[in-house]
Amino acid sequence: MLFRFFLKLFAAFCLLIFPVCAKEPLLWKVPFDQKDFFGRLSEINRLHKDLESSPVVVTGRSGVGKSALAARYARHFHDRYKVIWTLKANQSVEEQMDDFALKLHETVGKKTPLTIKKKGDGRPYVKDLLRTAAFSWLLIFDNAPTFADIKDDIPETHGAKDKHVIITSLSERDGPGILRLSALTDGEALAFLRHYLQDAQDEDLKNLAKTLENHPLALLQAAAYITATPGMGVPAYIAFFTENKKAYWASESKALRDQPLLSTAIKVSIDKLKEANPDDYTLLVALCLLDTTHLDKTLIEKLYINLTKGDMGGFGRILDVALIAPEGPAAYRVHDYVREVILASADPQTLKQAASLTATTFLALFPEKIEDCVAVFDKDQDLMAHLKKLMGSIELIDPQTAAKVGLRTLYYAEVVARDYTFSVPFSRKFKTLFDSGAVTDPFLVGTFFSWYGDAILTGGSVEESLKAFRRAYEAFQKVDLEKSRYQKVFLLSDNLGFYTHWTGDIETAQKYLDEARTLSRGLSDLILRASLDELEIVLEQDRGNFEKALTLSEKLLGVLETDASANKVAGAFVKSLKACSLLKIAGHKDTTKHKKEALGLRKQALLVSQDAYKHALEVSDHKEDTDLVARTLVYLSQAQSSLGAFKDGEESAKKSIKTLVRHYEGTHVTRRQGVAHMALGDAYMGQKRYSEALIEYKVADDVFSRISSHKAFDDLSELYAKIVTVAIILKDGMVAREYALRHRETFPKSHDRFVAIFHAMTKAGYYH
Repeated sequence: MLFRFFLKLFAAFCLLIFPVCAKEPLLWKVPFDQKDFFGRLSEINRLHKDLESSPVVVTGRSGVGKSALAARYARHFHDRYKVIWTLKANQSVEEQMDDFALKLHETVGKKTPLTIKKKGDGRPYVKDLLRTAAFSWLLIFDNAPTFADIKDDIPETHGAKDKHVIITSLSERDGPGILRLSALTDGEALAFLRHYLQDAQDEDLKNLAKTLENHPLALLQAAAYITATPGMGVPAYIAFFTENKKAYWASESKALRDQPLLSTAIKVSIDKLKEANPDDYTLLVALCLLDTTHLDKTLIEKLYINLTKGDMGGFGRILDVALIAPEGPAAYRVHDYVREVILASADPQTLKQAASLTATTFLALFPEKIEDCVAVFDKDQDLMAHLKKLMGSIELIDPQTAAKVGLRTLYYAEVVARDYTFSVPFSRKFKTLFDSGAVTDPFLVGTFFSWYGDAILTGGSVEESLKAFRRAYEAFQKVDLEKSRYQKVFLLSDNLGFYTHWTGDIETAQKYLDEARTLSRGLSDLILRASLDELEIVLEQDRGNFEKALTLSEKLLGVLETDASANKVAGAFVKSLKACSLLKIAGHKDTTKHKKEALGLRKQALLVSQDAYKHALEVSDHKEDTDLVARTLVYLSQAQSSLGAFKDGEESAKKSIKTLVRHYEGTHVTRRQGVAHMALGDAYMGQKRYSEALIEYKVADDVFSRISSHKAFDDLSELYAKIVTVAIILKDGMVAREYALRHRETFPKSHDRFVAIFHAMTKAGYYH
């Protein structure tokens, strides 16, 4: 019963029933009795037009409907022809030609008998009769290996308008006219599924079509499987299909009684390719380890050269079995269904060879210095997508090669592109390679842990990151200084220095900066200089030296503007640091009664912070939810509130907090999160929402307390002063006294804010 159902579905898939016309061909052989045919109107029209000038090769993936289209054309235009005949081109054409010759002779030939003495004698008779015939005819060569394989069997038409040849083939090589058949349109696929699964929801059918890439035979088999399996709805089928392909294929084969399946057809093509040339098969597996939505011809050529030390002449064999599809003049694609069958059926040895082949090919693209790889990535926009896919199979690659390629991938994703959705999980997976001891080069070990510590701050802690940085520092001690100089400077400044600054340990961070400055002599890299200057700026801000911090940030911005790549990486952050310095100076001017100067500084800070925000958006491809954008929103919020735009300040601060919480996976672990809550508190203060402001300030205090082993940094002084101010307004003497005392114990009595706090407390009656 199930067998009959599958045959019925398969038959229904291919052809649309049509009214019986009075005009029938004298000779007819189209061995398909399908009653239903979905869509393909534009392809039918295109085929009709192209046949007027030459034979047409209908090509495309297995199961895409090539034979069905040819049969549909024959049935739709049957009244144009006196003879319509189909030859199975993947079988013995000679014997079929002999049979066809006898039928032709019997129907339209001369009265003298036709004698076929040996196999193949019918071919010249058929070709000569059809070439000279006064009647119209259509020949279909179905499932030809290539056009070249059946070229000698095709009668000459000399451009006749009523003598046509259709060839269906996986290969499009050397075809005189090509009609490449792709998947169904979304509308066609939905109509197809709705016909067989009438009780299913349209949304579920759309998801199923998308999952199967609108592939006709895959859709047909899905409909058959769902119908044949009790309790199997469309969502359950999608889940089963996507979770475990091998288990699905085994179950499908049993449910559909071992009927020819799409996965089986693909596997047959794979086996043919592997038997014909193992190198071509290895290359195909290598391509499937990459981003298969866009495979550049140049990349394929490089892989071939590395694999065979020759050109890509064998690439045609892959095209002949349609395991890779052209997507333009120099681009190709392996469809998901095909990719899954290829990788699932590949043996471990081939997988390792293919993975190492791709890794070696990519490694050759990069300069020796890891930091110089940025230009390579920026030049080739597809490169990162390929490496992301390849890194998913990093365990298949030789450890030393994997480490070198993986480090370049991690560097660009983490430091330059800030692609944390990839860099964070990848860095954790990558770490297993180094923890296993498989990578023995201390330079590679040190470089990895330097960037790993930065990546794992998402979902981790400052202390965990510092632990990784110290491991990197120990590894670099074993490396020649000239080789490790750049990475060591970057580690000291951008990582150890910055993260130590977050803990409030200004003295230790300064030591790291001094060591990095010494090591950096002779290095001219702007990104490296930016990391050094940024650390110096934040340390000066921590000390309260805002004028010096402002001068440093302005000087650094002038240098960054001379280099697009460096400005892309560091520009937005440095602008935010400048805005921060301006706001800090403005606050100092307020305490010294220079209100007009303070107002001018705040207006300047607003312009700078707006520019920083715009810059961050451009770098982040206009995505609001990135940590870089969130950083700039902190100081934009403070600038807005300082000028009375409290609602705008509230919105900016909330957006920043939301993004930072998501970026750090819900744990408050960085100074900038504390400052973001301070900014929100400022916005509430301006709206006289004092209780809410106090809550935000105390959240900021909690953030600082959790990560700061040292307390004497300016942000904390500013926070204590703000808590005292709002506590006085709320008449909460206990809180006011507590935070006034904290400030006195942490900062000197000569501090500007200590003086301001003293006067405020005295005026409120808490000091006598």
